[in-house]
Amino acid sequence: MRQTTPGMTSGQKRNLRSLFAQALNEAGLDKEAAQKVLGKGGMMKTRIRELLAKLCASSLLEVVGTVTVPAITTFRTKEHFRDDLSGPVFIGYFGGNFRKAFLTGNGLVEGAVAETTLCVHKLVKNSVSSQIIAELGGEKTVETGLAQMYELMKAQGQDQRRILLTNGHANIFYVRDRYNKLWAVCCFWSSDSRCWGVCACPVTYPDVWHAGSQVFSR
Repeated sequence: MRQTTPGMTSGQKRNLRSLFAQALNEAGLDKEAAQKVLGKGGMMKTRIRELLAKLCASSLLEVVGTVTVPAITTFRTKEHFRDDLSGPVFIGYFGGNFRKAFLTGNGLVEGAVAETTLCVHKLVKNSVSSQIIAELGGEKTVETGLAQMYELMKAQGQDQRRILLTNGHANIFYVRDRYNKLWAVCCFWSSDSRCWGVCACPVTYPDVWHAGSQVFSR
């Protein structure tokens, strides 16, 4: 998995350049005055960076970076999410909701997905899922797959230090079950038991996720 800090797309850069050019025009500057402004590149860059930081700041979530999950073939949850302290992922606990939603019967089967880059956010203050989802732009934006969560867990199957938190805080993913119901699924590392735990709760529940947890989205 490749982890990076987030960067702008080429389209976003074009939009910023267009806005800047428009601002210069609306300021009524002649060519000479505009050149003086452009000549103060370092000062202007600092002020723009400060402005963008204020505009983009969230009181709820802080961007940590991104992580790229490789392409995944058809994923069957019952083949991978098992009580198993000897496999590639040490899993020692499943919550009742997770078992019911994703492991009963034939379990959830997810189709193949291409390589995907997920955004990683740190929860700045305690919050419920409905607030987190709204902050990130809605259900379509936050929805990921159990296969992607498992791939990240596999990279840290035995407490290796990478993108997932292993300090007891939750790593939160929003995943649909086979009935198209969206769940907040989290994995967390237990330092006492030396294994991962996995649980789930409906996004409509008023359960509070604690500050310091991480949220993964598209």
